[in-house]
Amino acid sequence: MFAYQQPQVQHRKWMFWMLFLTISLVLFGCQLPGWSSPPAPAQPVQPQPLQQPVPQQLPAQQPLPQQLPLQQPVPQQLPPQQPFPQQQPFPQQRQAFNLVGVWESQIPTKYGTMYTQMILQHNGSYSYQVVLGNLMTWEVGVYQAGEGFIHFTLQDYGPREYMGREMARPMSWSVFYTVVDENTMIWEDRVLGARWTVYRQG
Repeated sequence: MFAYQQPQVQHRKWMFWMLFLTISLVLFGCQLPGWSSPPAPAQPVQPQPLQQPVPQQLPAQQPLPQQLPLQQPVPQQLPPQQPFPQQQPFPQQRQAFNLVGVWESQIPTKYGTMYTQMILQHNGSYSYQVVLGNLMTWEVGVYQAGEGFIHFTLQDYGPREYMGREMARPMSWSVFYTVVDENTMIWEDRVLGARWTVYRQG
């Protein structure tokens, strides 16, 4: 009897475990691979309307501080202006003496009276003649006037010889002058040590 009942008890236990296993599989079958039902077809995604950005509200503007009026500079009182000293009148400048003209002279010598004539031109050229007895000499060239002197530079002269002798002459010479009046000067040749008076003609 006991041998017959033992197999029934074991069969019941086995059935109980099978039932438990079946329920477990039913409950958790969706989690086991191969037991879950095929997935439902995916629904098309409906496009969502673009969401307009919410404008950010700017903070309330603070009122500008009231600008203070510019301070006007206080004018500084200038000291009383001193009167300008009176300018002393410039001394009258000495006007340059006009040398242009015809200047003649008569110079007494031991050989007789020597007559000279000097013609000074505006363009700086000159001609000079000397007559002593039967001898007459001449020269032409250019002159340069300075403060109280005249320098002559010869360009040509004659005669080249006199009574068979060659007439050699220096190619430049100078005189220092002193103004006596508008038409009178005293000339001095410091090389020869001679002084004579010349007079303006015309």
